[in-house]
Amino acid sequence: MRFTRNTRRIACAIGLLVCAWGASVCRADCEHSVYAYEDRVVVFACDKAGAPELRVIVLDDATQLKIAGRVAVPSTRGFDTAAHYNNFVMLVRYDKFEVYDVADGAHPALAATFVLNKRGSFAGFDRIEQTATNKFLVLTSLGLVEVTADGEPAKWSMAEVPPGEDLQKKMSGKPPDWKFVDQDQRSVVVRETAKFRYELNWREKTSTGEILHRQYLRKIDVATQRGVSELLLGEQLETID
Repeated sequence: MRFTRNTRRIACAIGLLVCAWGASVCRADCEHSVYAYEDRVVVFACDKAGAPELRVIVLDDATQLKIAGRVAVPSTRGFDTAAHYNNFVMLVRYDKFEVYDVADGAHPALAATFVLNKRGSFAGFDRIEQTATNKFLVLTSLGLVEVTADGEPAKWSMAEVPPGEDLQKKMSGKPPDWKFVDQDQRSVVVRETAKFRYELNWREKTSTGEILHRQYLRKIDVATQRGVSELLLGEQLETID
């Protein structure tokens, strides 16, 4: 899902390979992914032991930035796209469509998992588009499905949709959630209140033959424009040929 800054980018069909001209990108087995909405920031990453987990950060003006809760996830693969519906976060992880309940930031939980059947090979950017109050189109490298969110996630239905001529056109452009992981966007505002602004920021540390990209979540005082809290979300190593 990641592409490094200042390189041409190709979104490959299975989302496992990143090709870049002038740079060779070493993708770790557990590269972090980020999604944000309203007062939630959701981060996929691995702990120090290498166990993959989903972390929830609640953007609360009264507290410092911190991980409110964690839940183990079934794969070290970062999610390819994300969206939300009420208190649920929907993630696509290649051939899996996962739904997490993050209403209680301190106790997130995996609510349901669906398998996406392969019906082709479509290059581009995965995305989830809301088409009605409780309906979503899920576009992936495997094809197109419609999700109807009725009741609890385990009862949601999924129907395969024949890929139309517009599928490739839609997938050729970056989805809105791409901004949360795009290293070309040095600063992305995810929430602003009367007192504070919450931003995602990328920073780089360069050494011989490599660049370390670090992504932070920052809480900034609107009145003074000074940072009051900061949290490292993840890092990615780029090696230079």
